[in-house]
Amino acid sequence: MLIIYNFLSSIFFSIISVINILIYKYKAYQKATYFIYLNDNTEIENRSIHYLKHIKLNQTLNFVRSNSDLLNLKLIMKIPNIVFFSKIEYLIKFFDKIKFIKNSNVLLEKFLEFIFSYLNIKKFLSIDDYRLIEIFDRVCQKKKVFSIFYMHGRFSVSQKFLANIKPNIYLVWSEYFKNKLLKINNKIDSNQIIVTGNPNLKKKILNNKKTNILFIYEDNMNLKRIIDITKKFKDKKNKFYFKNKPGYIISNKYFLTFNKNNIKIIDHMNFRDIVIKYNIGFLIAFDSTMLIESLYYNLIPIKLLSKKNISQDLVNEKLIFKADKDEDLLKIFNNLKKYKKKVLVNKKKVWENKLGLISRKLLLNKTFSN
Repeated sequence: MLIIYNFLSSIFFSIISVINILIYKYKAYQKATYFIYLNDNTEIENRSIHYLKHIKLNQTLNFVRSNSDLLNLKLIMKIPNIVFFSKIEYLIKFFDKIKFIKNSNVLLEKFLEFIFSYLNIKKFLSIDDYRLIEIFDRVCQKKKVFSIFYMHGRFSVSQKFLANIKPNIYLVWSEYFKNKLLKINNKIDSNQIIVTGNPNLKKKILNNKKTNILFIYEDNMNLKRIIDITKKFKDKKNKFYFKNKPGYIISNKYFLTFNKNNIKIIDHMNFRDIVIKYNIGFLIAFDSTMLIESLYYNLIPIKLLSKKNISQDLVNEKLIFKADKDEDLLKIFNNLKKYKKKVLVNKKKVWENKLGLISRKLLLNKTFSN
């Protein structure tokens, strides 16, 4: 029944998308965007709003990824010229799965090429979603579309897509990430990478001497490892907190275990406010972008051993600290002064921008909106 429901809902939202594409044809604005919704909130999330608020969405064709049909219904009225990209993608992959078509990724790319040609798209603004950014990049290059991608998570050498794309402009968080991208991607020119700062990081927190611990939700994370850590180090007088992912529901088993071990679950609260309200001094995660963001707020970032280990390069650069064993954690907890000094040095390496930041508003007005 679920398959039938997903198929029918994808048909419905795809029809809405086609209608919007046909209507947009007569508006003749020739611009497009791609962004993501993570939960049922109709407000555009922080990863994109700081860019999209500087453009007029009623003048762009808007490819949107959302996994909630309830939200999709709301977005029909909320987002003008919307194309429910995840629904179209689902249909293409569905027909691929039942052998009605071959190679869904090729067909998806052909679909985008057709839409870009049909609407004569000239400019494209997108979050750098690893699942689709290579496809969008190839389409933009084939159709000679001026493309702007904006960074939404830390760069890693394990992210193969970073080496293959060549947008006209790539907006990044800091000079550190600009230099890292240049090392990964030899196709892109330094002048194409523009530092605009991380819009999600607010005013810095100075002299953070707190020792409470914040765990971060991640896909496929080892929740048992988190519980084991709290049991092992509960005598250290640390308080434990768990930042949940928006829209994610923790199983009853782990919810009860978290409560039993005095791990407070935090929903719907931004990173900085959590750090201030709960006196956070440590951030413990597996591969989360917040490991590198935590330096901005003077937290000690600790990386646990993970299957994918995609943040290992940050450990190799000695920007974050790994703790594969309990002994590694104990070493950090017993040498706070030493590690706090390292954090201040690393924060400067990652987040200091000697050349200053370029205004997102002025840049987008000049390159995209005109």
